[in-house]
Amino acid sequence: MNNGKANPPKGIGLRRRVRTLTVGVVGAAVLATAGVTATMAYGQGAQDSATAASSAGTSTDSAALAAPTQTPASTTSRTGHASSGGS
Repeated sequence: MNNGKANPPKGIGLRRRVRTLTVGVVGAAVLATAGVTATMAYGQGAQDSATAASSAGTSTDSAALAAPTQTPASTTSRTGHASSGGS
């Protein structure tokens, strides 16, 4: 008896429907990833251009690019061990 409801796809029809849905989801993910990547690349290019333009008249000082030479001061508790937070 058909109660006015369509029969759900079975066998090859179900595979075809699942395959179509999978291709659509993967395609959408590829397009979204490409869009995010292009946006990030465009943003990085704009940032590089701004940095190059702002530093065009200044010289690079090697001291400004050097790593720090002092170690950070550590706080010790009553037991003599460095504290790492917590209770």
